[in-house]
Amino acid sequence: MGGRPEGSRAKSVASWWWVVVGTVLHRAALSSAFGFAPEQTAIDDSSADLYDFDRVSTDVAWAVGSQGAILKTTNALEIGGLTWTAVSSGLQNPTRYVWRTVGTSGTLVWVAGQDGIVIHSSNNGLTWTEQLSSADAAVANWNDIEVVEEGTEVMLVVVGDAGKVMYSNDKGTNWVEKGARRTNGNLYAVKFTSLLNGWAVGADG
Repeated sequence: MGGRPEGSRAKSVASWWWVVVGTVLHRAALSSAFGFAPEQTAIDDSSADLYDFDRVSTDVAWAVGSQGAILKTTNALEIGGLTWTAVSSGLQNPTRYVWRTVGTSGTLVWVAGQDGIVIHSSNNGLTWTEQLSSADAAVANWNDIEVVEEGTEVMLVVVGDAGKVMYSNDKGTNWVEKGARRTNGNLYAVKFTSLLNGWAVGADG
């Protein structure tokens, strides 16, 4: 089975962003020549590979990656995310973790990745708790997380290696594996349009 290309995650928002290896690229203005005019924003820890990005609001955005990298900007709109701050997860030996995906809902942040671990902050990254342990997840990697909001309800869905899918209806306090696996291939991305309708894609088509 093919592996997920490193740094391949892309997410579109009102102001366009891409996360690539060790760099955040921001495209905000239309360009007659290429469609968008790129602006490259440096990250202090350039040795880390960045795998995912999520924008909370016009000002706040997050990026995560290897070596335990959790990065936050609070000037996403004003100056295109020019300054980023490293956020500590509070875990022991934090640099050993590879975070592959981040999801947000207001001041709530979820980060997931290596060893099937999901960590959560309820205060915009000031403090973190482990919501899903490697023993409970029993998966090598979570590759994507989707935060589905409908009215006052919030559902979390994570997809990972070997076709594993888990979800939570209480903001990550409890997790349930989603039925029988339809594939043994690694799942790399998940998207929901409502609490009941979603898609996951991955290896082997």
